[in-house]
Amino acid sequence: MRFTTEILQLVRRQGDWKSEGIVEFGGAIIGDLTVDVLILKGTGTIEGNVRARSVTVEGQLNGTIAAIDVVLASTATFKGEIVAESIRIDFGAIVEGDLHTVGKKQG
Repeated sequence: MRFTTEILQLVRRQGDWKSEGIVEFGGAIIGDLTVDVLILKGTGTIEGNVRARSVTVEGQLNGTIAAIDVVLASTATFKGEIVAESIRIDFGAIVEGDLHTVGKKQG
C-alpha cells in the first residue's frame, strides 16, 4: 500500500528523516531525507542530501540528490550534485552544481 505524507510550510525540522510512500514537503529541513517519492513544494527548503526513487523539486534544495528520476521544475532553485538515471530541468529552474546521469544496470 502506498500512502502520501504532506508536510506543510509551517513545519521546521532539524535532523534526518526517513519515510515510505509519497512525501509532499513544503516546510524547511536541515538534514538528510530518505524517501520513496519526494515532491519538494514551492514553499519547501531542504539543506541536506536526498535519497529517493523519484524527486521533483519545485522549491529550494542545497545538497545532493541520488535518485532514479529527478525533475527540477521551473520554480526550482538547486545547488549541489545530482546523480540519477534521468534528469529533467524545466525552463526557468536555477541550477548550480554537478549533474551526473548513470545508466540502468543490465542484469
